[in-house]
Amino acid sequence: MGTFLNPSSDELYTEVFAYAKIYPELTKLITYKKPIRVMNKGFETGIAVPIEYGGVTYIDKQKPKQIRGGGSSLQVQADSYRRTKTRLSDIVIANKFDLFCTFTFATDRQDIKHCKQRMGRWLNHQYMRTGKFKYLIVPEFHKDGVSIHFHALFQGYGGELIDSGHKRKDGRIVYNIPGWRFGFSTATKIDTEGLPLVASYVKKYITKDMPQIDNKKRYWCSHNLIRPKKVANPILFPQDELKFTESYEHDDYDIQIAHEKVDFLSSDVTKKASIHWHEVPKDQRAL
Repeated sequence: MGTFLNPSSDELYTEVFAYAKIYPELTKLITYKKPIRVMNKGFETGIAVPIEYGGVTYIDKQKPKQIRGGGSSLQVQADSYRRTKTRLSDIVIANKFDLFCTFTFATDRQDIKHCKQRMGRWLNHQYMRTGKFKYLIVPEFHKDGVSIHFHALFQGYGGELIDSGHKRKDGRIVYNIPGWRFGFSTATKIDTEGLPLVASYVKKYITKDMPQIDNKKRYWCSHNLIRPKKVANPILFPQDELKFTESYEHDDYDIQIAHEKVDFLSSDVTKKASIHWHEVPKDQRAL
């Protein structure tokens, strides 16, 4: 029988002691030092009943509102950046991107919406000319703080690449993409071993000053990307314990990493739980 802490559950919450995040070639096991509580799927009262927990007021199944006296708008903003970084990291690790690109604009580069539209049209055009490919786009401001450019990760891009005659410090060739005619472009090939470094590199763009697309999105991506599977209160079988060769300790949780896919079972209780990360107290969340 595997290692499993039986969660408690009531009509509203389920206690969660651990999460497993399962990627195609990597698994993270996040174990909390104190159990967290997540709101169960399907909880409805028919009226908006405020529920206070961990300094946050939950109103039925709506997004949480910070209770009075918190002065926590900066905390909410910081938590939003953390979630964005986590989602970006998950996407990068779960997908075998093979090209890291940068796209600049020669004109109207201070118009975020217009730049996004041009980028979108170019992506659609490349789909028609070269076939479908996976992409993740992250905007960044220039040093002037107002002009914008895009960083992108591609997988399976079939468009033309031309050797620019330059190399990066690690010896990788820097290419240009002749199909990009709105400004300057660079592209560097990456391999699977380099993806964790790329994930860290991409996450550094997620700052309080980064541009938002349509006043809400900090990045956008194709619909064909893989996301990690999440399992609450996973059962870890003895034969799988030795697969976790890395471990990191934090104040509120520990993380173990296996450099392969490990499948887990979960209880019927946790299968019925709808996990909303924004409903977990911020001081008990994993990165």
